Amino acid sequence: MKKNLLLAGLLTTFSLVVKSQVGINTATPTATLDVNAKNSTGTGTAVEGLLIPRVDRQKAQSMAGVPVSTLIYVNNIATGTTTGTAVNIDAVGYYYYNGTVWTKLSIPVNIYNADGTLTGNRTVTQGANTLAFTGTKTNAFSVNGKNFSVDAANSRVGIGTIAPASSLSVQNSSGATNSTISAGIENCGAACLQGIARNITLYNLNSTGGQFAELGFIPSTSETGLSGASISGIDRDAANSYAGLQFSTRNATDYAPRLTIKSSGNVGIGTTSPTNKLQIESTTSGALKIVDGTQGTDKVLTSDASGVATWKALPAAPASANIYNTDGTLTANRTVTQGTNTLTFTGTQTNAFSVNGKNFSVDAANSRVGIGTIAPASSLSVQNSPGATTNTISAGIENCGAPCSQGISRNITLYNLNGSGGQFAELGFIPSTSETGLSGASISGIDRDAANSYAGLQFSTRNATDYAPRLTIKSSGNVGIATTTPSTTLDVNGNARVRNLATLTSSTISAVYADENGVLGKSNVSPQSQVSFYTSNSTSSYNATNYNSGIPQTVQIQSSDSSLNTIGTTVPATGNIAISQGGTYMLSGSITPSLSMNNDGDGYAYMAVNLDVSTDGGASWNSVAGGRPMFPRVSTVSRQYTFSISPVIKALNPGDLIRIVFYRTKDAGNNLQGVSMSALILSSGFGSPTYTLSISKL
Repeated sequence: MKKNLLLAGLLTTFSLVVKSQVGINTATPTATLDVNAKNSTGTGTAVEGLLIPRVDRQKAQSMAGVPVSTLIYVNNIATGTTTGTAVNIDAVGYYYYNGTVWTKLSIPVNIYNADGTLTGNRTVTQGANTLAFTGTKTNAFSVNGKNFSVDAANSRVGIGTIAPASSLSVQNSSGATNSTISAGIENCGAACLQGIARNITLYNLNSTGGQFAELGFIPSTSETGLSGASISGIDRDAANSYAGLQFSTRNATDYAPRLTIKSSGNVGIGTTSPTNKLQIESTTSGALKIVDGTQGTDKVLTSDASGVATWKALPAAPASANIYNTDGTLTANRTVTQGTNTLTFTGTQTNAFSVNGKNFSVDAANSRVGIGTIAPASSLSVQNSPGATTNTISAGIENCGAPCSQGISRNITLYNLNGSGGQFAELGFIPSTSETGLSGASISGIDRDAANSYAGLQFSTRNATDYAPRLTIKSSGNVGIATTTPSTTLDVNGNARVRNLATLTSSTISAVYADENGVLGKSNVSPQSQVSFYTSNSTSSYNATNYNSGIPQTVQIQSSDSSLNTIGTTVPATGNIAISQGGTYMLSGSITPSLSMNNDGDGYAYMAVNLDVSTDGGASWNSVAGGRPMFPRVSTVSRQYTFSISPVIKALNPGDLIRIVFYRTKDAGNNLQGVSMSALILSSGFGSPTYTLSISKL
């Protein structure tokens, strides 16, 4: 009875046509087997669908003579093993027989739902379509680890780091011997000469503010550290593309401009507003030092007809396929919405990842990125097209304001992750056509003080003799030319030439002189007036008892007694004059004693007056001029006399001391001569000062 009912059901359900097509729930089958749902719509609870034979893994593994394309559903993998024809049956699901083994029906792997491995090189031909990746993670998109990383959370890009702290952070590998950034340009021609095609450009999207772009040198190991030195664009005139440059350094006192080049061409050292081609300002003397072998004491800088200056002696007058298995062409713009997911490309090839040929290339084999090249030789190599009229690198910054002026926000920063070493960052200029060539010139960060963000700058060049620093700007602000240890605001070790000097008409101008070390300074005294003159009209008393015993009495010369001093003598101790400049001198002087004589002896006062010189700091003295006047006794009243010391020529050295002494003389038998004194003073009278001492440098 059951078989009859089944046959009747089949007869009512199946429809057979002469084309050998079978229909279930349809009288007009359109395929070999056409199954329609009994109720394809509505809210009925009856089950509709097609049940594929359900077997366990042991059954599937045991089948023999299975036709190709046979479809089964494995509902149990506790039986059987993953061997033989069941080698792929490792999960419950649909399988079909491919003639050898049972093969799993699965969703194809693609970039949106699984990681994958490229089976070959892949190229995405975009044409006019764009390809965009969006995300919100800090390392949302990366290529080969830290080779290239996009921080979507902070809108930053890192090359060599997955934690960029700037809009673009480029970090070289630890101990790298290749450059961090290379910016090449090929055959730009006239465009280079007029500032149209450039290797690197620094600009500011905000048009306000005179200081608008900066190249910062960071002494610390963090790219967010303060600039220890910087090169800034100043005097911005956006309409005419005018600008100047300012070089700043940081030291314990301040972070301030040290050298300024105005758009007019005027250069200032120690001033930010030079009004001449070269203007040097300093709060201390000796701001300019020029050493070329011709320098010497009292020499002046003299120019020949060509403007070449040397030191000379003073003249007489002053003077649907997926990306993992095939190439493909975008049919429209595509956006990968990453959300909090990251997208990472890993590889080992030199050109592992590229965009539009050499437009952008990642060398995963050497951890390098190339822009304009598929063979980068640096962590980041940027090359322009041959004959390009556009910039190679532009680094813009918008409205940085106060951070720009203090070296916090910069267009480009150069730093070193290693905290040791005084020279820590460099901008190299390579004369060869290879980015791995030697630097022919460079700008380096020096004097690194990472803790305080202090640094200086050093400019080096290469010639047939050497590769060495030519100009040094210390963090203190001192600038050295041909010396790396400038001791003044400008220290030149060699010849200097100043051209087209203006003729000064001011009544307050001063000549420029050099000391024996070549340090320049100015004086408003004529070169012929090299005199130190001491005199006084004040009365000074002396111990009569000491005088009567023959002890020398030193004239009490004070520093306040100087009425003219153009050679820098000083009074280190009362009565002693110290020489500051070596040379030949003419010495002379006088004293006016007032004597109160006792009625003893032979009626005369025998007084020696000497001009003494000491070359050992006052330990010993030698008389170089003087005499022994005899003053007659006149009763017991005080009598005033004047004695002049005749001029004498004497060679003196810095530190030598001069004094005037007087004392009671002795005869050959060492007996005191003449009368003794009851009182002894020096005082002015009858037009004669108390004393005079003249020191004239010849």
